[in-house]
Amino acid sequence: MALSNKHRFFNNTNSNGHVTFTGGDTAGRLFPGLAAAEQLRREFPDLTISFCGSGTRFEREHVFSAGFNYHGFPFRPRTKSLFGVWDYWKNQYRNIHRASEFVAKENVSAVVGLGGSFSLPLFRAAVQAGVHVALMDQNTVPGRATRKLSRSAELICVSFAAARERLRTNASVQVTGNPVRTHITHRKDQNARPPRLLITGGGLGVEELNKWVPRALYKVSRSLEHWQIVHQVGVYDIAETANLYKKFAIRADVVPFVDDLPRMLRETDLVVCHAGGTTLAELAFCGVPAVLLPASDSSGDHQRINARCFTSAGAAVTIDAASLSGRLDDELGARLLPILNDVKLRQSMSKSMSQLAYPHAAQDVAKAIGKLISSELPAQAA
Repeated sequence: MALSNKHRFFNNTNSNGHVTFTGGDTAGRLFPGLAAAEQLRREFPDLTISFCGSGTRFEREHVFSAGFNYHGFPFRPRTKSLFGVWDYWKNQYRNIHRASEFVAKENVSAVVGLGGSFSLPLFRAAVQAGVHVALMDQNTVPGRATRKLSRSAELICVSFAAARERLRTNASVQVTGNPVRTHITHRKDQNARPPRLLITGGGLGVEELNKWVPRALYKVSRSLEHWQIVHQVGVYDIAETANLYKKFAIRADVVPFVDDLPRMLRETDLVVCHAGGTTLAELAFCGVPAVLLPASDSSGDHQRINARCFTSAGAAVTIDAASLSGRLDDELGARLLPILNDVKLRQSMSKSMSQLAYPHAAQDVAKAIGKLISSELPAQAA
């Protein structure tokens, strides 16, 4: 649902530059954008910063909570039917027109694409208007939108060095790491509390994790006697997953969404999750070891490649569900058991995880964007 007109434009009259982030339709894309924007605001307090999106409640709430203006454009997802494809492209062209009006009316100095198909209209409008354009990408394999727009970009900030090799562009490609939210801090002393196991599948949850993790934990329940279990299931599977834990007589906090994931990670000793780039960046920043189940349908198979990097570094264990000959719960239980029982192993994995972090990623991205728009900034700030 699009926002009303009073939220769409705010008549920017600030002559100190205006940077707009676009494409944050998922947590994995939006949160790095917010982290970079927060750092950009600290370094250039007179700079106007806003976000453009499809108007979802998720985007609006997080952007407004961070203190930024938000502008919603109607967006129709692509479907496989012939009519759906036609409707999608017709909506895209309308949004390019809306985006062009926005760029002109709000004196936009630069557009930063965060990935996802919604970043296309505003990015293309910015290219047509001759304003600065940049991209951020979170994974080892750049997403389709990043690859499509990379030839028009001036700056691309990537999270993995491997991503740079997969881009054909004349843009400045900088390996900055993936920015994490500033209120994420390092882990607390694990000896001061019971160990915690967190299972998370992202904002919408993941059916595969919700179905098989409780069964796997039942198989290793003796090793979980002193563990606290928190399972984020998303908005659809909460009752079914809670009933599974009840059936197996396992104590677990089953929640649709972890409101303060940064705080949760500070007090977590092991995570079972997919292998999206933003999740891995937050785990690395906090030094939390993980058992990774890469999503088999990720674009360019990027989750499996992400997971491979972290597993080869000794920071995680990866289970490729697509290649298993047996049951996933059997394999997951077998891989969890030694980690649950061995504090020193977890500590070693935690140390390896921390070594994969880019603690200054937000500062480096903000610095690169500031340099890109330096001609728009007052001399002292630039």
